[in-house]
Amino acid sequence: AKFNDAYAKKMSKNKYPNVKAYYTYAKAKEEKENREGIGDTVWEDLLKECNVKKYPAGSRKQAYKDQKRSYQVFAKVSGQSYEEFIGALGQTDEDIQSSADDQVKARMTANTNAIKEGLTLSDADYERFLLAFLEPEEEDKTLKAMEKRYNDEQSCYPRDDILIELVKNYLGKNSKIK
Repeated sequence: AKFNDAYAKKMSKNKYPNVKAYYTYAKAKEEKENREGIGDTVWEDLLKECNVKKYPAGSRKQAYKDQKRSYQVFAKVSGQSYEEFIGALGQTDEDIQSSADDQVKARMTANTNAIKEGLTLSDADYERFLLAFLEPEEEDKTLKAMEKRYNDEQSCYPRDDILIELVKNYLGKNSKIK
């Protein structure tokens, strides 16, 4: 079909009466998606530039345990052993350790940037992230229950993990798109 005013109106269920209005909508939607994604892009670029001189004592070990526990949860859900699951992903235990190191690096980078930029994680943002991330059932909508579930399934550092998202959002909002 030819994309004309009648088609734009029909396709959008009368929301956009002509091609110009539809293109204006589409352009705004794309810009919004680009803006939302730029935080992740800038974050990845930032992590590539950062070097860890020394990891905090115990952080690498705990991150490895968290990473392994997360994979064990996914393995259990899929009816596989941990070894089968990571093997199916093409991963080794060394890859899991490397991923854990990356998590520690990300937390350190987020904390450093949050301090430098004066960012603080509000309780409301923290709770909103947990709600969105966990999609809690009715029985675990309390903050304490959500934190326990996050701890059991993901990591014992939910506030640090959420701070990473806060920093990504900040970077996205304060970056220029060329």
